[in-house]
Amino acid sequence: MPFNQLQSAQQLEVVVAGPADANRLYICAGLANGNYQMTVPANTGDSSDDTWQFEVGPKLAVNQFRGSVATASLAGIVEQGQLQWISWSVQGVTADFDGQTGMVRMSATNALNATNSAASSFAFAGIAVISYHVSILAAMPAGA
Repeated sequence: MPFNQLQSAQQLEVVVAGPADANRLYICAGLANGNYQMTVPANTGDSSDDTWQFEVGPKLAVNQFRGSVATASLAGIVEQGQLQWISWSVQGVTADFDGQTGMVRMSATNALNATNSAASSFAFAGIAVISYHVSILAAMPAGA
């Protein structure tokens, strides 16, 4: 897995009144640094994807977690060589409670597709950074 570390991680806790017994909304945002690369030989094309996973938010008990929603976008892409065509994308994002860590685990699947038009040299494409936003709904005990 090419994910390395979180950078500029921010977390905001908001007191809410519902839905149902939910009384906290945690908003988490930042950058996820990684090193996902693809090498494309001369006169060929290639495609590849990889999933970055990391935990965000506060530690919660399983009975406190109510739900989460997440988004991710490309924030740092790289290209080197004579790529005739290239596309970078975030194909899917999920965020769900991880009972082992007590935190929300975010997963972002990144994809690369490229065609190298050079007659004799390799080309490279990669994703170095994604930005993320995760909203977590929780039911905390009174006074917490």
